[in-house]
Amino acid sequence: MKLSKLLKAAGIEAKPGGADPNITAVVEDSRRVSKGALFVAYKGVHDDGGRYIKAAVAKGAVAVAAEGKRTPPAGAVLVPVKNGRHAAADLARAFHGNPGAKLRLAAVTGTKGKTTTTFLVRAVAEAAGEATGLSGTVATVVGGELRLSTLTTPGASDLQASLAAMVAAGAKAAVVEVSSHAIDQGRVAGLSFDSAIFTNLYPDHLDYHRDMESYFAVKSRLFVGDEAARDVVVNADDAYGRKLLLARPDAMSFGEWAEAPVRAERIEADARGVRVVMTTPAGRLTVDSPLLGRYNAWNLMAAAAWGLKRGFELPVIGRALESVKVVPGRMERVDAGQEYLAVVDFSHTGPALEAALKALRALTRSRLIVVFGCGGDRDPDRRRTMGEAAAKLADVAIITSDNPRDEDPLKIIASIERAARSAHGPACRMVFPDRTAAIGEAVKMADKGDVVLVAGKGHETVQIVGAKRIPFDDREVLKRAIAGKPE
Repeated sequence: MKLSKLLKAAGIEAKPGGADPNITAVVEDSRRVSKGALFVAYKGVHDDGGRYIKAAVAKGAVAVAAEGKRTPPAGAVLVPVKNGRHAAADLARAFHGNPGAKLRLAAVTGTKGKTTTTFLVRAVAEAAGEATGLSGTVATVVGGELRLSTLTTPGASDLQASLAAMVAAGAKAAVVEVSSHAIDQGRVAGLSFDSAIFTNLYPDHLDYHRDMESYFAVKSRLFVGDEAARDVVVNADDAYGRKLLLARPDAMSFGEWAEAPVRAERIEADARGVRVVMTTPAGRLTVDSPLLGRYNAWNLMAAAAWGLKRGFELPVIGRALESVKVVPGRMERVDAGQEYLAVVDFSHTGPALEAALKALRALTRSRLIVVFGCGGDRDPDRRRTMGEAAAKLADVAIITSDNPRDEDPLKIIASIERAARSAHGPACRMVFPDRTAAIGEAVKMADKGDVVLVAGKGHETVQIVGAKRIPFDDREVLKRAIAGKPE
């Protein structure tokens, strides 16, 4: 596509002048530039894309869209834009032929439960005969093929490319896991969501958002205002969900709240999964799900409420929900023939770890052993809340390293240990900075009736240390340890 045609389609009035090169891709990451690409440079949270313009041109970029006054780079056309993030979304959408307009889009947002809910929603849509793609933390699903993800919501150029691939594969709909960062940074700008689901809101990302009200205000944009979805589904048991219900009385709500149209009459959870008996506008629905943890009842209700809002039949919804056996890295069982339950979960915040431990405590006949750490370059208060949760709710808390990034892992561990000690909980505390050794120690002490939880990384397959991404999968390490096959 010629640059002039792309700019017109994107609604960008800039007149770069000079050459009118053919554009072969729109990218925001200079490392992924290919010959003929348009590189969009803007200042991010941790870095400034403007620093990489020369590198992008050297790799083959023929045009650069950038904020502010800049000297045109030698060998490329400069496109001045007011807002680089929004320009990236507009350019990518235009380049890929506005794929979002060809799909029935569902957004899932909240602090906890987003990933599981997206998998459940996709299952419901597919069971109802609607070919559906998925974009989320764990994976992107295109044409039934699962591709690993690196961000909850990818950058605008990657998201638009994924949506275009879904359309090409025959999808008629897509469910997108939408983070607060993605909304605030314009990654989903220009997408018109047919429906949106709100799972819950807990303290998180407060290193990015000023406070909970700011965090909520960003999330609310999917439900109230110009960017709001047409149909919305809201957790009525959540305090912030109830605020949304005041603004959107047309919402389909779910939960244990007596007035919720989709209401849990009974929730039972054990080592086999969770059983939910719910009343709905279409009648009573009983779901026997293999997903672990009582809190998954709310994810199941969210997907059921969404399906009913879409007009799908209750039996179809029920069968679809029961068909989801596991969500990668979300309360995922690891079985190597042991006589105790071993689980890997993504819980990497205080509220998430607390929920996971409470859910597993109900399944524990003896001791609850947790292995966890805290990521570097993230909200440091997580170290306190996770340390306190482990100290109070586990029998044995093994503190280790988890994606230290550019921070000293030993300092992170020390912060967690201080919080755990000050919490005066019953847990026996142990420190193993090496994550493999920490998991091995948990396995060594585990016995029949115990539950071992390895928390924090879930589906991730690397350990991020500085600039290095070292292969590391909690599920594989745990399985090898149980089988007695250390590295």
